[in-house]
Amino acid sequence: MVVQDTFHSCCWINTDGLSQHPYGDALLAVGGSDTFIHIISVAEAAVVAQLPVPASTSVADLSAAAKLPGMLLVLFRDGTLQLWQVATGQCCLSIKTDAFTAALHPNCHYVVTSSRSRKLSLWDLQPVVGPAAAAAAAAATAGAAAFVCAKWWSAAAC
Repeated sequence: MVVQDTFHSCCWINTDGLSQHPYGDALLAVGGSDTFIHIISVAEAAVVAQLPVPASTSVADLSAAAKLPGMLLVLFRDGTLQLWQVATGQCCLSIKTDAFTAALHPNCHYVVTSSRSRKLSLWDLQPVVGPAAAAAAAAATAGAAAFVCAKWWSAAAC
């Protein structure tokens, strides 16, 4: 599959414990004006997953959790923030904001956003990922990918 579109953002996704390749893998998330966020495997040199982009918007920013495998934060141009578990394709969280840029905490505990009105906001994700993050960290060190979001949002919300 060849991906041809205008991309606005990309980021590397932590794959510790997720890869089935003997030498590991690296995943790159890319998004823009396309109807999907494309997850590209370096080892396979191919798109291995796609996450949906809501209608009438596009990707503004992507950020991954450096210490929590497979977690991807997506900010859309309409201000919607979504947290995805890439391995399962599940949306863990969807928040409407006025943000135009976002950064995810390495352990996925917080998101910092900035808006055009020069406002910084700190979003606490621990109620959503807190209990699961500890289990995921233990599983990652044991070589397993066991992160599960504590709360799932409906497909309609994401």
